[in-house]
Amino acid sequence: MILQPVQAFVIVLQGSVLILWIIVMLHRLSVASGTPKLTTLQFGHKNTGSYISIVVPARNEEETIGSCLSSLQKQSYTSFEVIVVDDSSTDRTFHIAQEFSRKDRRFKTIKLSTLKKGWVGKNWACYNGFMKSEGELLLFTDADTLYDPNTLSTAVNYMGRRGIDLLTLIPRIDCRGFWAKAILPILIGIIMALYSPTQVNNRDADTAYVFGSFYLIKRVSYLQIGGHKAIQGSIVEDRSMGERAKAHGLKMCIASSGDLVRTRWKEGLSDNWDTLQRVISSSVKGNVKTGVGFAALASVTMLLPYAVLL
Repeated sequence: MILQPVQAFVIVLQGSVLILWIIVMLHRLSVASGTPKLTTLQFGHKNTGSYISIVVPARNEEETIGSCLSSLQKQSYTSFEVIVVDDSSTDRTFHIAQEFSRKDRRFKTIKLSTLKKGWVGKNWACYNGFMKSEGELLLFTDADTLYDPNTLSTAVNYMGRRGIDLLTLIPRIDCRGFWAKAILPILIGIIMALYSPTQVNNRDADTAYVFGSFYLIKRVSYLQIGGHKAIQGSIVEDRSMGERAKAHGLKMCIASSGDLVRTRWKEGLSDNWDTLQRVISSSVKGNVKTGVGFAALASVTMLLPYAVLL
């Protein structure tokens, strides 16, 4: 049987897509095997130590912030404070946070009504939380994050034993809804490829990234790199904060959290699309090589498989 040119082209295209997907999957497996894994069983935990200030920026998070703060309240580690910074929410976020402040003296609540010129909302909220903090360690986290009772104790122990200045944990993501399930696995794969944990953990490499759901940094190190004030206008503070840390020679570590840190991904198309735009703009801006890499990976993972089916 002699194949027509169009049929031959389709077969070659299908084979190429399959090979590219295999390469992507092998790369992900390689990255996963080389990423440290944080477990209470392996690294143990202690219930007290350096005082931690946990800063939780929140805007219209009434559906998740209660569960987040409750999981922090149940930590086995006892030496911490929680500072919730409400970024002009229009729902019940502030009131929910205030209830925790009334019942637990470790919790503080700040209400922001204005955004300072030149600042991005989340960075402004984090900065204001820092200004009210007292901890030797600073933990920045999102309001939709959930914690295992031993998360803080395990992280502090691991950080101390390894001499780490900035520890960021990859959360286990609860993925619900069609658009989240369609986009999130691809997005995570691209992030892992562009900001490989093995490269972030390599002090000689320029690659840098932190996960906004959990990054724990020494106060002295935060001040050394200029904190959120130094990245006030960045819309992707995850990358900007990591780059500042790397540029100042901090010892960084990205580790897999297992079940120690969990987060629920947004379900709607608009939320997922906004996230894609933020990552794309961050990848392309000022870095042609990374931008081209993102475009190539996006084409392979998002477009080619569907094109082959047409």
